Amino acid sequence: MSDPEPVPARRRGRRPDLDHETERRRLLRAALAVLQRNGDHQVTLNEILREANLSTRAFYRQFSSTSEVLTVLREDELARLLTLLDKAIAEAPTPQAALEAWIDGLLGIRFDPRRARRVSVVRDSSVVNLQARIECIDALAPGLQRLLEDGKAAGAFPRADPAADALTICGMAIDFTASRPAP
Repeated sequence: MSDPEPVPARRRGRRPDLDHETERRRLLRAALAVLQRNGDHQVTLNEILREANLSTRAFYRQFSSTSEVLTVLREDELARLLTLLDKAIAEAPTPQAALEAWIDGLLGIRFDPRRARRVSVVRDSSVVNLQARIECIDALAPGLQRLLEDGKAAGAFPRADPAADALTICGMAIDFTASRPAP
């Protein structure tokens, strides 16, 4: 009678086919898919892991909590939005056209189903809490303020108060965008 074949020891650590960044992107894509499918109230660690087909250990190598994942998703989407808005402003021929492009770019999220799905992490009610709203305004207001300052200096917005107006416009736009998409 021959000795049975030894069972190979289970490998510990990261899957050999996934580097750090690939693992992180996979978890973020999975979290976004769960969020879009279930809404922010149903984003659980188990759902993310099942969607990503990764282990709990893989998750905690990358993030400390599901809240952190949602924060990273919000920050990534905000950075994407800022790039889009900056490009729209840079391409506008006049200060008025730049302001219109900025507003269209932000408010357009509500009416473009593809973009609305991507920013659902910013839109959903429990994620759009006071701190998240403040972070969005803090990220968006400086570019809008510069636009308003340039327009005021050029005579396009003579009665503008760039700092106050930027905060007001950002707050209103975020509130509008955070409401559910139009049917």
